[in-house]
Amino acid sequence: MKADGADPKGLWPKTLAVCQQCLELDRQFAARLASQIADPEQDPLEPTLWEHFIDARRDLFDFTTMSLKVLTQSQEVPPQDSLEGQIREELLTSLSEMADLEEKLTAYLTKGLTSLKETIDNLAKSQAIFSGYASLDTKPPANHLDSLA
Repeated sequence: MKADGADPKGLWPKTLAVCQQCLELDRQFAARLASQIADPEQDPLEPTLWEHFIDARRDLFDFTTMSLKVLTQSQEVPPQDSLEGQIREELLTSLSEMADLEEKLTAYLTKGLTSLKETIDNLAKSQAIFSGYASLDTKPPANHLDSLA
């Protein structure tokens, strides 16, 4: 595939297919996240949950990004009534939905991470108090009488 004269006709459908796979992963993750948010037993900010999501879609997202770069370099916009033009419209629709889903995921993650940061900051401020209590002698002095004895 040449960058300057790539075969955009063959790349349009492949890019759409990969983009739609990526979009489907986004939809599934958003649904899973919503169910985890609704379940108080689940932690929707669990790092492995987010890491698996990112890893699962990394190659698909990278391929879509590179393909879009190649397609935009061709300077040739397919006519809307052609097959490539219809594929382009579907691709734009898929990319728009992906952007919307990712905006929602980013907003939720930002809110959750901000809350975690505030908790960590508050714990750090209390560290001196915790350290002071930890250094206290918890055993009663030897001359202390037990009132139950």
